[in-house]
Amino acid sequence: MGFEPLKRGGALAIKLVPNARQTYGWKRATILASFANALLLLLVAMGGLAWEAIGRLMSSLTTAESLNRDCFCRTLNMDRLREQLESAPSLKGMMENIRQSRPNLFSSTVVFVSHDVQRQIEATVSAIERVAALPGYQAQALSRADASAQHDFGPLGVCMGYDFHLSAQGPQLIEINTNAGGLLLNVALARAQEACCKELDWAFSSNARRDTLKKSVFDMFAAEWQLQRGAAPWRSVVIVDHAPLEQYLAPEFELFRQLFAQCGVTAAIADPSELSWQNGKLWHQGAPVDMVYNRLTDFYLTPLSQQSCRLHQPPTSGARTTSQTYV
Repeated sequence: MGFEPLKRGGALAIKLVPNARQTYGWKRATILASFANALLLLLVAMGGLAWEAIGRLMSSLTTAESLNRDCFCRTLNMDRLREQLESAPSLKGMMENIRQSRPNLFSSTVVFVSHDVQRQIEATVSAIERVAALPGYQAQALSRADASAQHDFGPLGVCMGYDFHLSAQGPQLIEINTNAGGLLLNVALARAQEACCKELDWAFSSNARRDTLKKSVFDMFAAEWQLQRGAAPWRSVVIVDHAPLEQYLAPEFELFRQLFAQCGVTAAIADPSELSWQNGKLWHQGAPVDMVYNRLTDFYLTPLSQQSCRLHQPPTSGARTTSQTYV
């Protein structure tokens, strides 16, 4: 690599005939040409670095944007992730199962979000929820909804997800998911992160916040129960999805089952065909069901076979008519 004119000049110089002043000719000209070539390369390299440095100093990119552009450090501690996923004996082997069947489920690097972007996201979510509470919007939405949606049983729904893509124009909302998956997987992922260097310690959430995430998730479900059932004891929950063991996020079903069990709530994972409606109650494997955590994209749990499995019945006498909470 080098400057061709200098190389060619050195090659031509050594062919010059010796004279009274240059008695050995120009045979050492190649050394001078190499020195000049190296000096020019150094100047070009230093100039390029200086230009890039000036450009970055004058750039309007935030710290988060700069980190997303320039930081490729691996922040995921795989041993810690295994500990988080396999926190109970019943979950042993989950990490290996994910590694073999879902190798791209977790990213080893993070995306940094600035406080300004976070505020924009929060403002967007707040605006959407204000609109969703307007009587006019609700009337339009309910006019196209299933009959069961016409009755307000109390619960608001869990795991509401607002999906944003980061762009040069700011965060772009691409989807609102009323049945978002991945929450407990991300709890484990968050608790397995570590700064790749001391300079990035500030960019990671405090351990205290990450340590309370699981409790926050359970409290969200408990609040849904209380909205409909008040002080009645919450004894059981069934996590429902079509062929649940075949779902890509099946490991998370196990994490939810373990979380509920740790908090004293009996939990099961089931296909909707395993549920039955008998004598005004929902049953699973011979036991009544208090709550359904629906992971189906069929939000009304429409029967997949001839068996009727409707969770909500028309209200009578102003009384609560469902024997379970549906989230």
